[in-house]
Amino acid sequence: LRRRLRKKQALMIRFSLPPGSAAGPSAKPHAADWNGPIVAPEASQSRNVKLIHFVRHAQTTANVDDSLKRDPRGVDARLSDDGHKQCLALHKVIAGLRPDVVISSPMTRTLQTAFGVGCDPAGPRSHPWGAPVVALEAIREACNFLCDTRRPLSVIAADFPSVDFAGCAHEEDATWAYYEATHGSPAAYTQLRERVALPQLDPRAREATTWQGTRPESGTVLVSDQGLLAVCVTRGGEEGRGRDAET
Repeated sequence: LRRRLRKKQALMIRFSLPPGSAAGPSAKPHAADWNGPIVAPEASQSRNVKLIHFVRHAQTTANVDDSLKRDPRGVDARLSDDGHKQCLALHKVIAGLRPDVVISSPMTRTLQTAFGVGCDPAGPRSHPWGAPVVALEAIREACNFLCDTRRPLSVIAADFPSVDFAGCAHEEDATWAYYEATHGSPAAYTQLRERVALPQLDPRAREATTWQGTRPESGTVLVSDQGLLAVCVTRGGEEGRGRDAET
């Protein structure tokens, strides 16, 4: 899983959560095949199972040009040209997926991926997979560099008018503001910020899991970033980190 997440492309993994597991810290998700056959629609409608398809965003400009990670030009990094092509490639694999809801990080790259993968390029692009899209701040990328900061919600909402941003409490990027107040400006502090702070990042993933467990939908597509998926959601850690984050 870690090896696949490091590839700079849009990837999907499928998890099913047993009954009552959403709020339980000891619950173990069961992983299915990567980018494999789509489960029949009726299988995702069981009252006892939540079927979650995790999608990691496609390649961004900051993945291509490492200098953009710390450059103001890279704020809220967008998908690269190859990233858009990756979305189209994944769309062909999972075009038959019919979730009840799409939950996305409010970062531009994840929303671009949600729409790029979930919408027919020749058709309307307002509802990926024909489902409502909800942006959730808790599943955004670990906030390490300027490319991980998001634009104001009102600006992003103008680009994605069909998205429900009710899961985002702050107009400005409060997560980045916290780490900048803690560590200083990007010029003063050039190291990783949030990804090395598992005690702070892990509760964010748990908040997202619990929030999703309260929703009525059975079939979900969740679009997020490598930092959150690898370090927290899958408990895989990055380069071996995060394995002690089970509690």
